[in-house]
Amino acid sequence: MMKFKEIINHKEFISLVDLGMAYRKAKADLFYSSRACKKALSVFESKLPNKLKAIHKLLSGGQAPSIPSGSWTLVPKGIEDNEPETDFISSDPQHLWQLYRQQAQKSSHKKVKTEFRLMEKLPIDFHVFAALWINKVGHKFEQKLTDSARANRLRRGKGENLNLLSLGSTKPYLFAYRKWRDDAFDAIKNALDQDKSVVAITADVTSFYHRLDVRFMMKDDLIKKIGVKLNKKEQTLHDLFINSLHQWAQTTPLKRGLPVGLAASSIIANVALFELDQLFEKEVAPLYYGRYVDDIILVMENGAGFKKSVDVWSWLIKRMDGVLGWEDEHDRTILQYKQHYLENSDVTFSKEKTKIFLLSGIGGHSALSSIRHEVQARSSEWRSLPDLPSDSTRLESMLLTAIQKDGLSSDSLRKADKVSVRRAGFALKLRDIEAYSRALPPDTWKIQRHAFLNAFTRYILVLPTFFDFFNYLPRVLTLSISCADFDHFRQILEGLNKIIVQLKDCKNSIKEADSDVGKTSDQVLDGFEKNIRIMVQEAVESSFPLRLSKNSKKLWCDSFSKAQPIYEPQEISKIKAQHLNYLKKDLAHHPLKQYLIPPTISGSYRHAIAKKNLANFDTQKIGHLLQPCIIKGCSVVSRLGRLPVGEKLPSGLLFPTRPLGIHDLYLLHLDPFSSKGREEISACLLALRGFKPENSLPSKGDKQGSPIEVCLNREKGKVIRIAVTSWKTRDGSWVASVKRRQDPDHHRLNRLTRLLNTVISTHKRPDYLILPELSIPANWFLAIAGKLQTSGISLICGIEYLHGSKKKIHNQVWAALSHDALGFSQTMIYRQDKQHPAPHEAQELEQVNGKILKPQLKPWPFPPLICHGGFQFGMLVCSELTNIAYRTALRGKVDALFVPEWNQDTDTFNALVESAALDIHAYIIQCNHRQFGDSRIRAPYKDGWKRDIVRIKGGIEDYFVTGEIDIQALRAFQSNHRSPMKPFKPVPDGFEIAPQRKTLPTGNADE
Repeated sequence: MMKFKEIINHKEFISLVDLGMAYRKAKADLFYSSRACKKALSVFESKLPNKLKAIHKLLSGGQAPSIPSGSWTLVPKGIEDNEPETDFISSDPQHLWQLYRQQAQKSSHKKVKTEFRLMEKLPIDFHVFAALWINKVGHKFEQKLTDSARANRLRRGKGENLNLLSLGSTKPYLFAYRKWRDDAFDAIKNALDQDKSVVAITADVTSFYHRLDVRFMMKDDLIKKIGVKLNKKEQTLHDLFINSLHQWAQTTPLKRGLPVGLAASSIIANVALFELDQLFEKEVAPLYYGRYVDDIILVMENGAGFKKSVDVWSWLIKRMDGVLGWEDEHDRTILQYKQHYLENSDVTFSKEKTKIFLLSGIGGHSALSSIRHEVQARSSEWRSLPDLPSDSTRLESMLLTAIQKDGLSSDSLRKADKVSVRRAGFALKLRDIEAYSRALPPDTWKIQRHAFLNAFTRYILVLPTFFDFFNYLPRVLTLSISCADFDHFRQILEGLNKIIVQLKDCKNSIKEADSDVGKTSDQVLDGFEKNIRIMVQEAVESSFPLRLSKNSKKLWCDSFSKAQPIYEPQEISKIKAQHLNYLKKDLAHHPLKQYLIPPTISGSYRHAIAKKNLANFDTQKIGHLLQPCIIKGCSVVSRLGRLPVGEKLPSGLLFPTRPLGIHDLYLLHLDPFSSKGREEISACLLALRGFKPENSLPSKGDKQGSPIEVCLNREKGKVIRIAVTSWKTRDGSWVASVKRRQDPDHHRLNRLTRLLNTVISTHKRPDYLILPELSIPANWFLAIAGKLQTSGISLICGIEYLHGSKKKIHNQVWAALSHDALGFSQTMIYRQDKQHPAPHEAQELEQVNGKILKPQLKPWPFPPLICHGGFQFGMLVCSELTNIAYRTALRGKVDALFVPEWNQDTDTFNALVESAALDIHAYIIQCNHRQFGDSRIRAPYKDGWKRDIVRIKGGIEDYFVTGEIDIQALRAFQSNHRSPMKPFKPVPDGFEIAPQRKTLPTGNADE
């Protein structure tokens, strides 16, 4: 038999490039896990070439990376549900814990019983080894799974080949989860629509990961049944890895199980149930079957007329080829799944977590509608933009409502899980708070943030509630530190210490650990306390502000002059140095890409770190660790991001956790639609995102006047809905923008999110939303455009002044356009400069701050054209509408013209808009500042009363009105050799329709 040393050195099997690519995936997997281990990743990456060579040497000697003792950690799982029934309700959060303790005194053990869950704490080199196993062997097992296994599916490219360039091992969970759930809903609805009686079963495997013996992966009968063929090299690597996992399990109190948090564990867990999936699909022939990790949904026709749950299970057991049965035939509360290769594992379904629905007729429709309504309501909340009340008392009340135990309903077919619903409610509020932290300077929203942190400390950082919300602790720590709320950070530490003291008086245990192998209560608590210490230290080092005011420095020094029970303070200079290390490696709270994008776009006037200090990897020395296309693409990004020219790059660019997206690249590139621009963006996407768009990116023809083609699969002939906003930007905000000062309008973001949420929630959603000239800061644009895009809405918006070099300033309109040519929905960003300032604008810019308005991008003699999903339009900014040459250039070439404005001369523009609709012969969408109004959609209809499709003015609140434009009717009318009588005014003299807009003429119709 070939020795492992010979195998590892065998050409093209395992190389340093393989290990470099494996680290790239392992880093992303870890960063997004519940145990981000930023410090360990930072230390490992600082010596990456040597670390990977050491792994290579180990494997060459037939050894796996070592597993040190204590390579596991503990997180809270739950507290024994012994809450007494009482009609006495106290507003004191501590009161409930006292009731728990009093109830425990009545039990035999006299203490509250807590349970902790065991997770991996493996070294980074083992995570690299695991990623290597996935890339070389594990993907072959995963490929044999049926489509019923919805969770943790590997990222693959064309031809179902494993995508080694993509970041992370598995596909994003949220889309797969929603599809798993929604497909079940659809199957039930379709059956009910056909007057069928339906049985829907939901169940999950008890302690799935912790009860598996990983050695089943080496069983011959498994490998034969699943149909995986491994050569000698692959088999040897496979055995080495699986034996290493078994060795890890033996070091834990459980003595078996998969390491929760290791990417490879999710692949192995899926394989354990591959045959169960096949049996359900073939033997039951259901209307729907889907499995998400250990959660199962089975929908089948109730042809047997089931009346009781035991009848359903008996029917299923008979069809499952003897592998599914009751653990105890008399008790019949636990179902057991058995296979020869799972002889040392326990795969069971508990009745407590199983639910059976019998649905039919009107009652079935009503029950399904009720469940779907709950799901849609929660989905709608997540689609909306963050909206925090300015009143601190109200915000605290909202948070308390979100986490309360009573009055909660299930949001799925699964067994109603009140804890999950409460977590979702809290996560929604935390998401809103984090969104504000990205959009606003800390000083401008202290009231809301402090109310949130106070409520967290008061209501969540107490037992027993803390156990349910532990996973959110790192994010709240990061929030308090990054916003320099050091007094609140100290209060959180005090709260954590108090919890640890209280837990010392509890009976602490590890879930699934037998009493004879389990740790003592104090040892369990020590393991948990170590986990907390690491979590706090990483939160400080990764999110500490790089710029601090004198007051904030004093507050930190006063608060942490002495050691804390769970945090050992460091000097500010040392913390900042560690933060810089994290940032270079894309491990800090703020992503590295934020320092590649111009500061005015990323949300600050200047970066806290000079770009020359970001590069830490010599590409000549680490080029042998990565595929050449990564070095090439990252070098392009470095140039676009204006990093210093040379051989060095930030390691976080080569091994990213939050890489630049397609929208970021369109903001970075000054000419993204040219042939060269498309080629460069394509190279960047291959390096950073793992896919090559080829010819799918938006393009502009070489011929002058050619439109920028942005693909969108739009129904032909569909009318287009456009929402015209009436939005006010205060004069003080304009002055602050010109002077680079803090915006005095602290309610501006609240007003904007409320306006946009009404747009998102409207029954007839628009295709496009337009905001006025200079309406929002650039750093808000991507966030709101992304939210609108999830609802199918494209955004056209005037951006606050962008400051260039010296005295230059830029006035731009940005369009976030939905783009689906890549096979999935994306947002493409188009930017257009105002070519010249209006006379009064030039005067005021000079007077207020000595600024001169100039284009940032390449100047154009004639307005650019955009063809978005067949809809061809142009954009002009306010005073540009007065340029007759621009209007002439657009005639015949556009279906519509968007004009964002900040204009008080509404009388002059009234005549211009009415004239433009007729002489350009297109729909004119004018969106003016609310203070002056006269925003409208104007059409070249023959009947005067029809010409203003929308026209709005005035009001003390921000609002919008949606109108519809029929571009197909306009094109058909214009395609006639001689204009018909109706519905539009005749085309003007000299009008020529562009060839790409020409269609079948309407003839001489009345309408």
